[in-house]
Amino acid sequence: TAIPVFEGLLDDPHDAAIANLLFQFAHWHGLAKLRLHSDFSVAILDEETTRLGNSLREFQETTCPSFDTRELPKEKEARERKAMAQAKSRPAKSVRKPSESKKAKEKAIPPESAGLADAGAESAMSQDGGLSKSVVKPHQSKPALG
Repeated sequence: TAIPVFEGLLDDPHDAAIANLLFQFAHWHGLAKLRLHSDFSVAILDEETTRLGNSLREFQETTCPSFDTRELPKEKEARERKAMAQAKSRPAKSVRKPSESKKAKEKAIPPESAGLADAGAESAMSQDGGLSKSVVKPHQSKPALG
């Protein structure tokens, strides 16, 4: 594992945060690479994935702001080259014909039948059957594990 390489690299509490993340990544990776999963191992992987996500958010909120990091000019150039290459390879967006819009509205599933009303979304249907307004309430966040 890489944990000994990073040990003592930063001052506490950041060193402990890095060691914790490395351990959690190693544990998650080991679970994910299992060739034969049982219901029990999948449940453990699911729980570990949740813990890893919580730890990453905690790391981002506490450790990351403690360090002033900057992108190197070489990294910036590589990022810009990649973005330009991706922009060139994307097909041009097609303009939708009015008849296609009408067909899409006819095929649209009302939010009530799609279960969105139960998930906290409120919708108002216009006279032609399309959605005129849709408001989605924010997701409740879980407290970080400590």
